[in-house]
Amino acid sequence: FADLPPTAFLFKPEASYEALIKNKECVIAIPTVDISRKVVEIGGCTGADTDKFRKFRLTPLKAKSVEAPLIKQCLANIECRVTDHIRKHNIFILDAVLAWIDAGRK
Repeated sequence: FADLPPTAFLFKPEASYEALIKNKECVIAIPTVDISRKVVEIGGCTGADTDKFRKFRLTPLKAKSVEAPLIKQCLANIECRVTDHIRKHNIFILDAVLAWIDAGRK
């Protein structure tokens, strides 16, 4: 991933934000259109009081470089580490450390 530039994400202070502050790592899961409705529903609830894997019947997979799980139902998963946090604007700068792709999906 040396060729990839760092990625920036903007978060509002909720469960994902707090997890990034605490753990300094995450997985960016890239879904496909077949689960797009589920993705919208997932975004409409908070992980602070909902087990999203259970509620939405997602399968967590063990990542290699971070503690956050990969999502089996997604086309790709990118393991990332937080390299900077611009608190004034709630922006996190992430470095991709490992990527997974399900070549059998489109």
